[in-house]
Amino acid sequence: MKKFLIGIPAALLIFVVGSKLYYSYQLDKNVDQLSSKLQMLGVEFDYKNAEVTFGGEIKVEGIFLQHPASYLSVSVDKVAIVTGSIFAVHDVLNDLQHQFLPPELGLVFEGIRLPISFISDNSANPLDLPTIATPTCGDGNAIASGEWINVGYSHIDLNSATLHYDVIGGGQQVNLQLSQEVTDMYRAEISAEVSLGAASRSMPVMAAAAPNATLLNFSIDYKDLGLNAKVLDYCETETELSADQLLAGQLQDWQDAWRLQGLEVGPKTVELYQRFLQNSDSVTLEADAKGSVNAADFDTERPVAQFDDFTLTAKVNRQAPVKLDISKLPGDQAGSWKSRYIASKTPVDERDIEINLHRDKKVYVAVDNLANHTQKDLYIETVTGKTISGQVVTLDEEKIQFQINHGGGYVIRPVDYLEISRVYFITKSKQ
Repeated sequence: MKKFLIGIPAALLIFVVGSKLYYSYQLDKNVDQLSSKLQMLGVEFDYKNAEVTFGGEIKVEGIFLQHPASYLSVSVDKVAIVTGSIFAVHDVLNDLQHQFLPPELGLVFEGIRLPISFISDNSANPLDLPTIATPTCGDGNAIASGEWINVGYSHIDLNSATLHYDVIGGGQQVNLQLSQEVTDMYRAEISAEVSLGAASRSMPVMAAAAPNATLLNFSIDYKDLGLNAKVLDYCETETELSADQLLAGQLQDWQDAWRLQGLEVGPKTVELYQRFLQNSDSVTLEADAKGSVNAADFDTERPVAQFDDFTLTAKVNRQAPVKLDISKLPGDQAGSWKSRYIASKTPVDERDIEINLHRDKKVYVAVDNLANHTQKDLYIETVTGKTISGQVVTLDEEKIQFQINHGGGYVIRPVDYLEISRVYFITKSKQ
């Protein structure tokens, strides 16, 4: 009996160690196969280690990725799937094999470094932050692509990014937690509860239920790690404005950015943002749905347009919470405001100006006449101040699909009519 009792933990230890070695071997073999396939496509892919830990991490470390054609190299310290324990690895793999979503899972990225020049190639806002989220220089424009190096960022150093979810009630609800920390910029954590109403964790069943999912609540915790201070220092140097003038311009730009989303911010919310600009430390936002808010209705091009459907409470710099006074602009007011805003940004004497010695000229195109200029090289100036070039592919009542050339290929992105300030093409004529 004594030998039997001693043998149980010994057998368990052998099982655990054997499982770790087996799963690590399979992972290493699969990553090697991926590396070979990428090399056949001309992509260099290397890594230092691939293993499954006793803690249930399925991880690959020391990743190096390079594509010679794009002169881009990316290094990643670690990519990992977090299952919770070595025993959970088997359950996760079994669920995925049978097309079931595991009840709990995490995804971790650590130590990603990218040159900001790559990120900003086709964007005047390489951090992908709306004007609502990052200060301007008080001139109505987001920080332009070529300016971020002068702000103090030659690279984006993503210290960590995580995604974790829990499936509640066998598919009835999904809770999400996302976090991100960018060195010398910011740290952000987002949590959300989504009512899915799926009958099981079967992936086809959950996918079928997704269009009717409703967002119950969400929260955002933001900690500034130096981003705002660098932007403000840069703006003070570039604009030569006094601190009060710069603050007034930034507040105006921020309110305009909300109006472009179809919302009006009240004095309480403006006062909170002013407090944050003056001492950029932290912001906490709590949002509870007033009714049924369908997750499928969220517009990625106007991410905060549905804030009016939530009761919002915010804390700035860990002070007392304040209920935000944000309301939806009526359609007629939003339209008339946008017309005035665009007019204020459009000099009346800029048509047909000489651009260079070859007498290149801008020829402006009315937005309602874009259907007659498809497949033509166009330039779109947005209301946030950036310019994108490409071709109109298709149009509908709310937006156009715009083809943007990038490297040896292209991407197609939607451009909402509310984003557009002006559109023009360039003609060349001899001297």
